[in-house]
Amino acid sequence: MPLFSIGVTTYNRVEMLIETLDSISSQTFQDFEVIVANDNPKRTVTAESLGISDARVRFVNNPKNLGELKNMNSLLEHSRGRYFTWIADDDLYAPDFLERAFAALESFDYPLCVFTSFDLMNGNSVDKSRPHSGVTRLYTGGAFLNDYLQRRIRTMGVMGLYEREYLAKQGGLADVSADGMGLYCEYLLLVKAGLLDRVVFIDDPLCFYRIHEMSWSCALNLNAGQYRRAGVNLMHLSIECFQQPQLISNFNRNLTALLRFCLAEYSVAERRSEGYNRRRMVAGILKAKEYVSPLKGKPGYWRARICLFRAQLWLVWTLMKQAILAIAPKPLLKVFYAARALLHGQTMHIYSTKS
Repeated sequence: MPLFSIGVTTYNRVEMLIETLDSISSQTFQDFEVIVANDNPKRTVTAESLGISDARVRFVNNPKNLGELKNMNSLLEHSRGRYFTWIADDDLYAPDFLERAFAALESFDYPLCVFTSFDLMNGNSVDKSRPHSGVTRLYTGGAFLNDYLQRRIRTMGVMGLYEREYLAKQGGLADVSADGMGLYCEYLLLVKAGLLDRVVFIDDPLCFYRIHEMSWSCALNLNAGQYRRAGVNLMHLSIECFQQPQLISNFNRNLTALLRFCLAEYSVAERRSEGYNRRRMVAGILKAKEYVSPLKGKPGYWRARICLFRAQLWLVWTLMKQAILAIAPKPLLKVFYAARALLHGQTMHIYSTKS
């Protein structure tokens, strides 16, 4: 049995799929299998049609469209490796992705999951503006989740490497958006990782998330209702995790950070949806009690409402700043950014002196 199983989802991006498979076959660590699940019943994908001669790559052509989430979970069912991960047919790996993951697993006695950082890729251009330490670190689950929610580390849940039996016991990916689309399922994986004793994070961009005209990131119109529903469901499922003994000490911080994320994502979807209405968006942000409704009538409810208020206040203030900066004259903006840079420099000087 291979050590790693890599599940590749595909629908109708043949050229990108070939690039994705090439980035896998070019790995410096070779103990893996690849399962490609084609969810487009109107075409058949084979090794011959793609010009691939790697016996470790298997193809599953679904006789009917399963939808994104079921297709991803079917890959888990077809896998045989000890550790499993997903990659979409438009994303790529660094050549040493599996080698670094294997080294981390060996070094830390095979924890249940390993995550790496990632970089964005626009076409063939990689955005390397984000600094990475290159350090491989063993976390407790709670410390890992806290660093992730506070944006001190960046990773993608579905690109993590998980012990296959661990994922199987959870039933694979949960239908967070309640429509089979898989929206926010990866964030629930990261929240659940917070309940583990040990989590490894490699702070190197070993995965590349590609942005292109057919990706969700570039969609002209988003379904704000779908994002709202997925955000509410994610919050409800996450609250259950945040209340567990492993995470209860950071309940307020974790809850506020995740509420910020869900409300901000909803506001972006609302602004990019058809028939955008600013008043409707603001009302949706301010009337958001359903995000914490599982706690209603319980001791932690008002504490959760305070977290919600903080998240709402932060988002409204952020939107106000964006609106002001959008109409401010350029000379005034230059003065503002210069003053902010000067203040930041003075603050860092004071901090370094005290240290």
